Amino acid sequence: MALVLDGLSASYGNANVIRDVSLRIEAGEICAIIGPNGAGKTTTLRAIMGYLPVTSGAIVGPAGVRLEGMRPHRIARLGIAYVPEGRGIFSSLTVRENLLVGATPLRASNPAEIGRQLESVLQRFPILRERVDQHAGLLSGGQQQMLAIGRALISAPQVLLLDEPSLGLAPIVRREIAELLCVLKASDDLTVLLVEQDVKLVQRCADFAHVLRRGSLLPRIGMSELADRDWLRDAYLGRHDGSDPDAR
Repeated sequence: MALVLDGLSASYGNANVIRDVSLRIEAGEICAIIGPNGAGKTTTLRAIMGYLPVTSGAIVGPAGVRLEGMRPHRIARLGIAYVPEGRGIFSSLTVRENLLVGATPLRASNPAEIGRQLESVLQRFPILRERVDQHAGLLSGGQQQMLAIGRALISAPQVLLLDEPSLGLAPIVRREIAELLCVLKASDDLTVLLVEQDVKLVQRCADFAHVLRRGSLLPRIGMSELADRDWLRDAYLGRHDGSDPDAR
């Protein structure tokens, strides 16, 4: 078990945004959350990472540790990394400096590991090695997304939370991201919770998916359901509960 949400509810102020969300992701799996804008997808990731208060339910991370109520830096040190929507890189810092920001969770536990993890990330992303001393603001959108993912990977996480990595990117770069996620799953046994609007990207790399609609998570579905456009449309629009691909 790598990540479990059990009846999770979270809010902005007095407004509950997600309600009774439950899912389970085993080590090495990629789970995607899809759904319309405003459904609560980003809220789910932010609640897991400790940026939003959990009003009820439980979050269980690696090694069975309960996460709700923890500060984000403690959650990061437990092996969970977060790549936010929009990448969140520091444009005025170099590629190297951005990557080292991601190594912060390692500083307290194993400073000597930082250099090894930096080299590992640069081997995985040759384009970043070529531009390691350039300011990150000079990178293309796809290169910035690779930098954001590399910054998360440098802490050697067990769980990666990835929010809309395809946003604003060309189709060929989206395919590269899907291929990267497949490689990470196979080589590093990395568990990924992926929030994404691009269904094709999800189909290329995810093991299963959930539709999040109006703050509530529909039952787990496989890639065959995602290939059924009518079923998916009905799930988004609330014409069925998402559990039966023939329920149209």
